[in-house]
Amino acid sequence: MKITKIIALFLLISLVLTSAACSKEPADKTDTGDTTAETKTNDTTDNANENSAFEVEDSLPDNIDYEGYEFKIFVRDRELNNKDFYAESEIGDQLNDAVYERNKKVEDRFNVNLKFELYGYDDWSMSTLSKIIKSGDDAFDMAAIHGATVFTLSNNDLLLDWHESMPNVDLSAPWWPDDIIGNISSFGKLYGATGDISYTYLDYAACILFNKELLKNSGIEYPYDDVINGKWTFDKFSTLVKQGKQDLNGDGAITRESDRYGLDIWNEWSLPNDIFYCGGDKIISLDNYGIPELTIYNTRTVDIYDKLFDMLGSGAAQINELDTLDNPFKLGRSLFYNGSLGDIIEYRSLEFDIGILPMPKYEESTAKYFVPVNQNTSMIVVPITAENTERTSIIVEALAADGYRTVIPEYYEISLKTKQARDDESAIVLDYIRDGIICDYGQFDSNTVGNLLNFGAQLVQSQNTTFTQIYEQNKVAVEKNIEKLKNKYGY
Repeated sequence: MKITKIIALFLLISLVLTSAACSKEPADKTDTGDTTAETKTNDTTDNANENSAFEVEDSLPDNIDYEGYEFKIFVRDRELNNKDFYAESEIGDQLNDAVYERNKKVEDRFNVNLKFELYGYDDWSMSTLSKIIKSGDDAFDMAAIHGATVFTLSNNDLLLDWHESMPNVDLSAPWWPDDIIGNISSFGKLYGATGDISYTYLDYAACILFNKELLKNSGIEYPYDDVINGKWTFDKFSTLVKQGKQDLNGDGAITRESDRYGLDIWNEWSLPNDIFYCGGDKIISLDNYGIPELTIYNTRTVDIYDKLFDMLGSGAAQINELDTLDNPFKLGRSLFYNGSLGDIIEYRSLEFDIGILPMPKYEESTAKYFVPVNQNTSMIVVPITAENTERTSIIVEALAADGYRTVIPEYYEISLKTKQARDDESAIVLDYIRDGIICDYGQFDSNTVGNLLNFGAQLVQSQNTTFTQIYEQNKVAVEKNIEKLKNKYGY
């Protein structure tokens, strides 16, 4: 399938306008959808690194010598979740080596030694870090932790506010995406941040993969034109999913072991939660004063889950168990699969060609293809025990700025666009995905949101509970938690 020359020219122009990953709208408003895609580069590392869109300089001083100071960083002890910071040496892998070179550049620039301390990935309560901070020991200058644990620590007064304590971090710089920063800066406080300092926010960006051979054999056109023309909607997606169901063994039943699905769902925690954002809504929004408001429920979000369960009830989609290794999509028996950008790298060894699509819009008039920042992303925090925040802010800003200039181009332009994306259209679609990234405060303050954090998974698990019932069962508790926060911060 070919994209028209006019569309291609329009995209080429739009791709060079910006490298900002996220919306520039105020934190309390739905994005208006001024879609500006990332700069599309040639298929070489040199050209990607020479791309002027990634050459923005930081404003840090170059005459600082920290005399070999050991800058201590607390990171998750799991390969998937520390590779964005921890690269022990150059190993010939482009992404690993880009992280290594970024770290080395920062070390040489300020004469510091980055030391990484790995902690248990499943320490959801952050008990280890909490105990260290409460002991009063200045053990770590910064920590890269699971996003859902930031407010667990900050609500116990264990983290520094970046607005007050990080003087050399420029939050207006392109390596700190506005939508992320603006939507976790509650009550005028910012206790954690992410962006180009860690590429995990891209790794976990939701997307749809499809088996190009199955679509072709089913007489279904690749949906690229729909994406580009703003017509890739939930209804269109659901229609194609239902067309993909096929009883391969003729026994009158559709089973995971033998037959073909229209949609293979990663697990009950993925699509059932992510699809909520297709209309641009958030569990909790922040007003102009950074005060949280419960905004999960409206006629649109009710309709989204009616549509989801209609699709599931058709038998055309199946949901994998958590951590399932082999699934129908990998085995070539599903048209579509919901995953994340990180899956593109993992699935590069599949025998069939895959295409990449954004999560669908709620309807054509929806501003853009919205993608929530997943709570699994690494959030950068600074313990209250950090004694020299002037130094910490300089190193954090340098890591972020060099991540923007070197690591992100490697990850996005090379690892995804030119190595893993198997056609030109998929490479273009990646820009729509990145441009649609939004941040929901409700994804990160699990203490306040409570059971509404993973309401999509709860709906799948309960089967007989409706979206309205989930909301009614939990809204009072969430609103009380918000009132507690308002009292804590004097609002």
